[in-house]
Amino acid sequence: MGTVNSSKVGNLSITTGKEKHSIFLDFIYDHPQLIFIFILAVLTYLVIASVRRYHRLRDFQGPPLAAWTKLWLLKTVTSGRMHQIFYTTTKKYGSMVRIAPNSLMTSDATLWRRICAVRSPYVRADWYKGMRFEPDKDIVLTYSDEKHTEMRSKLAAGYAGKESENFEKDMDARIAELLELIRNKYISDDHSYKPFDWGLMSSNLTLDVVTELGFSHCIGNIKSNSDLYDYYGITAEGLPIVQTLTVFPWIVTMFENSSILKWIMPSTEDKHGFAKKRARERFGPGKLEKRDMLGSFIRHGITQKEAEAETIVQLMAGTDPAATALRVAILYIITQPQVHRRLLDEFQANGLLSERSNETIVSFATASKMPYLQACIKETLRIWPPFCGLMEKVVPPGGDVLADGRKLPEGTHIGLSFWGMMRDPEVFGDDTDIFRPERWINTENERLRVMERTVECGFSSGRYTCLGKDLAILQVNKVIVEAYSSAGLYAIANNVLSTNNVFYTPAQHGYDRALDTFLNWVDFGSNANPGLDAALLDAITEQQDSQAALDSATARAEARWTKDVKRGMTDQPFAVWLDMGKAPDCTAARQQADMVSQKITQIQVQMGGPMANTVRSDRDSLSMGRNMGSDFPGYNMKAASGGNLSNVELLNKERSGESIPDPLTSRVPLYQSPECEAFVKDAVTEAASGDYSSHNRIEVDIDTDKDTSDYNFGQPDDASVNAGTPWFSFGDSTLDTGSESSEVEVVVTYNDIRAVTVQPGQWNVDLSKYKLRSEAPNEVKTLSRASQVVVVAGLGFEITVGESTAETLDSELEETTNAGGSISVFGITINLGDAGKNTHTTSWDKDFRTFKVVPDFDNNITTVVGVVA
Repeated sequence: MGTVNSSKVGNLSITTGKEKHSIFLDFIYDHPQLIFIFILAVLTYLVIASVRRYHRLRDFQGPPLAAWTKLWLLKTVTSGRMHQIFYTTTKKYGSMVRIAPNSLMTSDATLWRRICAVRSPYVRADWYKGMRFEPDKDIVLTYSDEKHTEMRSKLAAGYAGKESENFEKDMDARIAELLELIRNKYISDDHSYKPFDWGLMSSNLTLDVVTELGFSHCIGNIKSNSDLYDYYGITAEGLPIVQTLTVFPWIVTMFENSSILKWIMPSTEDKHGFAKKRARERFGPGKLEKRDMLGSFIRHGITQKEAEAETIVQLMAGTDPAATALRVAILYIITQPQVHRRLLDEFQANGLLSERSNETIVSFATASKMPYLQACIKETLRIWPPFCGLMEKVVPPGGDVLADGRKLPEGTHIGLSFWGMMRDPEVFGDDTDIFRPERWINTENERLRVMERTVECGFSSGRYTCLGKDLAILQVNKVIVEAYSSAGLYAIANNVLSTNNVFYTPAQHGYDRALDTFLNWVDFGSNANPGLDAALLDAITEQQDSQAALDSATARAEARWTKDVKRGMTDQPFAVWLDMGKAPDCTAARQQADMVSQKITQIQVQMGGPMANTVRSDRDSLSMGRNMGSDFPGYNMKAASGGNLSNVELLNKERSGESIPDPLTSRVPLYQSPECEAFVKDAVTEAASGDYSSHNRIEVDIDTDKDTSDYNFGQPDDASVNAGTPWFSFGDSTLDTGSESSEVEVVVTYNDIRAVTVQPGQWNVDLSKYKLRSEAPNEVKTLSRASQVVVVAGLGFEITVGESTAETLDSELEETTNAGGSISVFGITINLGDAGKNTHTTSWDKDFRTFKVVPDFDNNITTVVGVVA
């Protein structure tokens, strides 16, 4: 604007804007005290208002800034880590936390169910306004309570599929398309690696399912193997804005009739308006009538405007929770070998691992009857709830009182920390950060019901329960089963877990435990972060304590088992006896040790980086090796498990040109170690020349300090023996704690003994590729070097027992021989019923009370007796 000058025309005086401005400034200059008082009054009002707001909720702790401003809450909900921050906040301050001047957050499931109950006086807060997908239109998620109840009654039948002709069948068709896509494009083999984005694929599947069931018009993402309408791109861009609006819902109220907010919402004028186009087809001339979800909504009285709005709800509420659950379920199953195996066992038992056509998708009725599958699903919904927004409610007039006596002033907003609720140790135990489906099995009914009701709150509760809950649960049940059992993710999971990479490790020498400990200390370099580092070190310390507790509990259990065997109370092997629940303290200690190991694995997976998958694969190999018991001739079988190295025949076949089965890449035969092979060849040469003699002797006297009349070596009184089952053992632990005999003399005979070098890679865990953390213990660092296996040539034993023991042993040996039973002598298993398969032969001289064990040169010359790291 130009400057307007002051002028006078006749008696008319004209005052310019510039002069008015000067008058205002003159007033300020002339009355500074008034201006100061005004500013002070405003500041005083703001301070008093803030203090009053603070005072209302002074009984509730929380982040200091949150008591005065919403900035802490804004930062949290826009951080991308809202769920974790809310959880850690409830851990620090308790189950009721102050998160804003007039907002509290709870992790108490009981309180939340009371707030959401059908007759509860609590109502929705204006938080829900921020969840509008279109600023000027309400949806079932954002309506006021009265309208919300009315809309639920119109939509419930549609979401439940009660009026759809082929509800489950249509879902099956979409799942079959997913399986076909996986088989055709994403199965890796030895020659090609095909990355598979399960996160995107699960989203595409749930979107296809919802659009098929909702509109009878599948969007087609699975067939195109893409996000055709860029739905997830738009969602990713829009959600941060929506989250912000839930903190400041007054923005929506102010601009609900403006175009400022509409640019981020789906539009029927472009390709992103897919769902609303389907809604408009159902109204007006030539309208379509379908027996689907949308058709049900219309038959129950929703208008065109409401239908267009609710189609957006179907895409959001109907797809994202199910996709989240599928992502989390598969993630935790394929990274937990014991879960993966047990789930496959259940599928096998239900006939779901056999060849089936795509049309034979498992029914919900069948899936819902599989207990371990249901445990996995419940644990999935617990460890990662599908929704994490606050869903604030308003304290009713007159206020409310908590169970601990604290008062909730009326008008206070209360939101929910889903993660805090699902990790409540009083409900789920102390291991809530661990994915453990077993917590849902064999739990007493009362506690199980509390756990189940808490997990149900993941879809809210009472009159606010998510309408899409049953649809999501239906999808999750079917997809987990089919993704595994129909050669889809089952094959992928095998690649991830390396379940075929079985190897055998000398567990009784502690080598497998040492390797597992080594993997705990791998340096993840720049991918590590202080929080995860601290958590890892704490978990390692916890593992040491839990392993010590397990060792102690196992020793106590073995002692009780030995007494039961002696008394004739059991004839079961120790492992079976444990599985029968005879030592609950040992079982609990084993579970605790497993949980800690899982925690370490999960922390390392979170650390990420190129080493994360490698460490996980090696750890899986260890786990698989411990649980496999099959022998493969020529491979490191018994040698690696502390027994006999049966390789003489293999070497002789090799020399004569006979074919030897090539070792699997996952099973490296110990005899191919150059030093071990040289040692065995020398022993064979000596034996062939007749110069082989056990001229080395080690004499050991064992005093058991027992005075009983029987030394039955652990044999039950009824002398039951089974062919092929060891019935007593001359093991050192047995002799030390045996039930009789004041003295036992043991003579160890051998021709040669040597420590031969075996590279760690030959145990299928090549440690040389790893760099260790600087604080790793020295004994761990030595494992990265080549290991040494102690090998003995011509190993034999002469065991002399007392007179009373000789009588018992004589009769027991005769009975066991007649029954085709077997014995174990310091780890060497000898079948008394079929000597042709033995690596050693036995003889018993009753007169001299001596039992001899000598090597059978036709079957064995060398024996592995230990490992030196």
